[in-house]
Amino acid sequence: MEGNKFELHSSMVEKVLREMRKFLTSKGIEKIDVSYPSFHTRVYSFVLNGIRVSVRVAQSTTQEHPVTVNGKRYCYDYRKFHFNFHTHGKPIDTDFIVCVCLDQDGDWSGDFFAFAPKDFKGLTFSLHIGKRPYRGSLAPYRGNWNRLLQVLQSKSKDKPFRSTA
Repeated sequence: MEGNKFELHSSMVEKVLREMRKFLTSKGIEKIDVSYPSFHTRVYSFVLNGIRVSVRVAQSTTQEHPVTVNGKRYCYDYRKFHFNFHTHGKPIDTDFIVCVCLDQDGDWSGDFFAFAPKDFKGLTFSLHIGKRPYRGSLAPYRGNWNRLLQVLQSKSKDKPFRSTA
């Protein structure tokens, strides 16, 4: 995908929102309210049924990783994604985070992590692509929108959560 970082982020926000709508509709949630923050107060990307959602987008980069074995040096290239969950060292003020992994061309293959800030305590997350699958603390939230339902339920404690599914 061509364009500057702002355009790339904006298009990913719209794609994420479409995927969220599809998921929620498939779970029987028909009322989906979306609003956007003003540009200057923008720490989150949009508000979905009362929860502030922050979309973080990272494009794959290649990092050389040197290893020395028996005095011989080898260099391996690893793909990685890096996501920030802070602004000037302070955690972002949001209710839900979606990390979108883009390939080196800026295209989204559908790989994402969707979780609440309390699910991950760090201020940054680096995903290194190797031979083995990622097994870290965010592994349960990879490619999975189910945490979104739990966050929506906890936000609407005043009103009973109803699903027609």
